[in-house]
Amino acid sequence: MFLLFLVNIALISTPEVGWHHTVIDSTGSVDLPDFCLDADNLPHIAYQKDGAIWYAHQEGIEWTWSTELVGVGEDPSIDVMPNGDPVIAYCSSVNQITLATKHEEEWLYEIYSDETEELIRPLIAISESGINHLVYFRLKNDFLDQLRYANNGGSGWNPIGIEFYSLYFTSTEASLDLDSNGYARVSALEIEIDWKKADAYRLNLYTQDASGAFSTSLIATTYCRKRPGLSVISNSLVGLCYRWENPVGLVYEEYPGGQPTELYQGGCYYPDLDCDSEGNPHAVFLSADNPGSSVVYATKEGIHRFTEFSSTWYRLDIELDQFDQPHIVFNNNDFLNYLWYGFPTGIEEESSPSSLLIASISPSPASNEISITINPGNEGQLILSVYDLTGRAVIQTTAAENTTTIDLSDLSPGVYCIRAFNENGSDTRLFTKMSF
Repeated sequence: MFLLFLVNIALISTPEVGWHHTVIDSTGSVDLPDFCLDADNLPHIAYQKDGAIWYAHQEGIEWTWSTELVGVGEDPSIDVMPNGDPVIAYCSSVNQITLATKHEEEWLYEIYSDETEELIRPLIAISESGINHLVYFRLKNDFLDQLRYANNGGSGWNPIGIEFYSLYFTSTEASLDLDSNGYARVSALEIEIDWKKADAYRLNLYTQDASGAFSTSLIATTYCRKRPGLSVISNSLVGLCYRWENPVGLVYEEYPGGQPTELYQGGCYYPDLDCDSEGNPHAVFLSADNPGSSVVYATKEGIHRFTEFSSTWYRLDIELDQFDQPHIVFNNNDFLNYLWYGFPTGIEEESSPSSLLIASISPSPASNEISITINPGNEGQLILSVYDLTGRAVIQTTAAENTTTIDLSDLSPGVYCIRAFNENGSDTRLFTKMSF
């Protein structure tokens, strides 16, 4: 009898792991989202809405979304400091970039300028030592002048030019990532004004060395739409994804030494890329195949198409969490969307209606241990299982007392699911283990 009970538990105990979707904001004209994950795998999103910059993040073990106004501007980019403070870089006027840092519930603002020229499309990346790295385009007299770089690791920002453009070239699309030493990798399109020429499009990779200078490598001469995807795999290897023209499709390439590998064949736009802990590519892009456009997630193993999103106005961004599970943020029409592979955020609502076994879990968030209090009337043989975001059981124990304490010291920071079972039913809650 007891063996049969355990078999039944095994059949129902695996949490619902799969693709999930939520709309974060639908209250205005949403555009240009950018996002990152912090050390606890929680997303931080910056986006543009109705001429202003907004910030969205999740709070508490129930993953409640909160949105707030940051300031007036456009073209936001976001990363987080080692202490978890988000930093948003955005164009706040014609010749200024504002860096807004949220510290202890208060936004702090720093103004960055580069002579008196117009600055557009800033990108920010923050190293493990807390240094802010900034990449942007500079215009002179309404013409593209330079792709520029600066960091605040020394005495001031001290900007330098990465690429110098003539009047016959234009480019306003770039990607930025850092290696473990804090050196920048930048990919950018270089487009001749006579864009109908066969070699009018060039995809360049710019690699920073220990002196702070950049070297240039030509990756491809191909038509691309919007920014290329870029992900640092190691200090000596980067991954890039971009649109290829013969045949039309999305390709992935490792540099140096790699060969283009097709991830998708067909029309594709706005690609973004992240590589997992084993160096495998995970890309997201907008397909342009009939009967309509759709968001597509692609790896070397295949694709997953989200046909429910059918608009051509997108910016897509992908990040992998510490379990190598994908998180995707994008806008379509006036909606800010969040897709992720893992648990549904409302998983605590999936408890058996006849019996709520768990009264509470504390503390929230947790550090090295968590206490589970059982509702009266459910004492007896109770199985407690903790799952990571892949659906793998990482802790299993039994509880016969009203309150049970579980040791979390061997778990990495992140979001977990705890599920309680007995012969009366099951109850499931989410909790977060923090890095402190």
